[in-house]
Amino acid sequence: MTKRKSSVILPVVLIVLSICVILGTTLAYFTDTRDTTNPVNFGKIEISVNEPFEETIPIKNALPGDKIVDKISFTKAIDSEDMYVRVKAVYETTSTVPGVQDLVDEINTYSIDLATGADYVWDTSYINYYYLVTASNADTLYNVTEPSEIVFTDEISIPRELRQLDNYAQYMETISLKIEIQAIQSQGVSSTLTDVNDAFSETLGEAEILPTNPSYFTFDGSIVTGLTEEGKALSKIIIPSSYSVVDSSQPSNAYGPSNAGSSSIYTYGNEFQVTSIGNDAFIGCSNLTSITIPNGITSIGDRAFSNCSSLTSITIPDCVMYIGFSAFHGCTGLEKTEGNLIYISTTDNEYFALLRTSNERVTSETINNNCKFIFDYAFNLCRKLTSITIPSGVISIGNNAFGGCDQLVQIRNLSGQTMQGLTINVGQEVLTNSEDTFTNVLKEEGRYITYQVDSKKYLMGFIFDSRNATSVNDIPAGVTDIYNYAFEGCTNLKSVTIPASVRSIGSTAFATCTGLSSIDIPEGVITIKNAAFMGCSNLKSVNIPDSVSSISIQAFESCSSLTSVKIPESLTRVVENLFKGCKNLESITIPSSITRINESAFRACINLKSVYYIGTSTQWTTLNSNIASNNTTLTNADRYYIYFDESNELVVAVDNAGEEVAVDSSAYTAVINDSDDSKIVATVTFLNGEGDEDNYRVTTTKVLA
Repeated sequence: MTKRKSSVILPVVLIVLSICVILGTTLAYFTDTRDTTNPVNFGKIEISVNEPFEETIPIKNALPGDKIVDKISFTKAIDSEDMYVRVKAVYETTSTVPGVQDLVDEINTYSIDLATGADYVWDTSYINYYYLVTASNADTLYNVTEPSEIVFTDEISIPRELRQLDNYAQYMETISLKIEIQAIQSQGVSSTLTDVNDAFSETLGEAEILPTNPSYFTFDGSIVTGLTEEGKALSKIIIPSSYSVVDSSQPSNAYGPSNAGSSSIYTYGNEFQVTSIGNDAFIGCSNLTSITIPNGITSIGDRAFSNCSSLTSITIPDCVMYIGFSAFHGCTGLEKTEGNLIYISTTDNEYFALLRTSNERVTSETINNNCKFIFDYAFNLCRKLTSITIPSGVISIGNNAFGGCDQLVQIRNLSGQTMQGLTINVGQEVLTNSEDTFTNVLKEEGRYITYQVDSKKYLMGFIFDSRNATSVNDIPAGVTDIYNYAFEGCTNLKSVTIPASVRSIGSTAFATCTGLSSIDIPEGVITIKNAAFMGCSNLKSVNIPDSVSSISIQAFESCSSLTSVKIPESLTRVVENLFKGCKNLESITIPSSITRINESAFRACINLKSVYYIGTSTQWTTLNSNIASNNTTLTNADRYYIYFDESNELVVAVDNAGEEVAVDSSAYTAVINDSDDSKIVATVTFLNGEGDEDNYRVTTTKVLA
């Protein structure tokens, strides 16, 4: 039966008459017969309910098959408008004893023995709801036009199929059978079953009751394996909690499993309890918009709902403990995004399962406290991920959920679940996850996490509670390497003191520390790796010592507040994108040791005005032939050559005129770019004593007038 969206419905009137049968006490039965007038004078509907019994039957003495209610029928009033009718019959319990609700749910799966008339029958497509339809067309509601008796059932009995009723006999007095006869004015409402169901649901404000007939599904023992051709046309389904085998001696059919002869999967007679959703069960069912999984199902197989592209609502009970690979792949209608994380939402929990991260460059994450599952490959290959917090409510972490997260050293796993396939790389070491989550090799020292291997001591970063710190001035003694990503994204960080023991600053170690305004890299640091300070948009000055022999690509890219830089003489080339996007960079000091400037090293340095080259114009000409593309801001800037001539006299020459700048020979200084508001002072410092013209350093300082 195909679900269809109801068309616009004219105002209708609904009348509900309730019968409450308490099992285990007196069988009582109340009517509420009244006229109801449509507020827009569209007419009225009126029915009366017959009351043929007055028996009292304690349920504790009842057995499967015993009658508990006599005939139920109703009659349309003579002056009432025509109507469509449905009956709701549902067992309920007030008990909280484990198993009683399961029993009630089971009783509700059995249909009541229904009466039939010459022109009408009762449709059972919707669990606990019975629609009065025409005998000749099961999808057309029977329009009650005559004031004649309509019989719903001749009796209601305890289902004969029950076999364990006595186990809960002492709790039967907590169970009630609630019956409601509901009528809706038929004029202006489509007669199709699906549209009238929508009209009832909209008028009552209730959640829609969905098809659960086992004939819509295929099974293999306790596993639901998919939908029949008729079921594939549905948009909304409830997966049945059980089904009956028509003939247990016959091989598989739509109702019966291939191993129907196995008694181990029987619960009652020829009835099977459904406990699993099989692999690929509903894959590609693009018509489905709503799915309800019943209590009793504990596992969902691989790709079970994959590419159900129209699915927007799913109910999953707490008893589900396993969800297979790609079970919800392509179910975009169930996805909820929070920050960088994408969750699968259910009707009860919008953070039910973590599907994946939307940003593979994420560095730190805290998973929502309501999350229960972390799916396979959720953070796979997030190589910048350094810290993760997993809440205690997570009951499953999928395969390779953290595969390739080789920098993940700050792990707060409150769930107790094993993080499958997790390894981290520290220097030349590869550490593999175990139940102790690296605690034997990673240590907390003060506010930091460190790792010692041989003579090297790595600073891995802050512990969790310190990532909002404003300063780093207490790095543990003996640290030799500030590791990759150690402080990346610490936007509150304003000052850093790097100890003299440090030899290497790792990839993106301080990237996007947007509060950092200055950094003093001490003598002794040898390596600055790629993107180490990239995106430090407030960084105004940096001191790079001559001990640094390697600076990798993008190390200072997008440091947009940087105004001047001196490249150390220990370098031989300026790598790609080193100062790209440093839009406020005004001057750069380049030593003659530089033999090549790679592509885009100074791209988008739109305010670069002065280049101080520690060498002659002839040496510059040689270098100029090895300056790659996208460096026009460098080659178009004014150049000043600073060197000692053959007479060991300090020379500062301006490139565009070849003229020399006056030099204070005694102080080894020269004033460059003397203007009304500022001047640049170049100062020579001899490294091995005055007069050693082969070993000196030139610094340029901007002095405000």
